[in-house]
Amino acid sequence: MNQSLSADTGAMIPKPALARELGVSTRTISRWLMDTAVEFPKPIIIRGRNYFMRTSVETWKAARLRAVIAPQPHRRPGSVAETGDASRTAIRARDDAR
Repeated sequence: MNQSLSADTGAMIPKPALARELGVSTRTISRWLMDTAVEFPKPIIIRGRNYFMRTSVETWKAARLRAVIAPQPHRRPGSVAETGDASRTAIRARDDAR
C-alpha cells in the first residue's frame, strides 16, 4: 500500500490488505465483526467488498493496546485467579489434611 495513502486520515483499507497488516486472515476479521465484544470497526461496503476507515482501525488498535498494557489489579500469590482450578484443588486437599 502506498505510504501517503495509509497516512491519509480519510484512507479506506480493503479487507485483505487490513488482514495482512494485522497478521490475521480475512476470516478472522469476519469473526471480529460478528463478535460485539471485540468492538471491531464496521466496514463500508462498496460493490460487495469491505473497506475500513484508517482512522477507525487506528483508534481500535490504540484501544486494544491500552487494554493490554493497563495495570492489572493486584492478586495475592496463590489466589484462585492466579493458580487456576487444578492448583486450587491441591491447596484445598492440603488444607483438609491438616
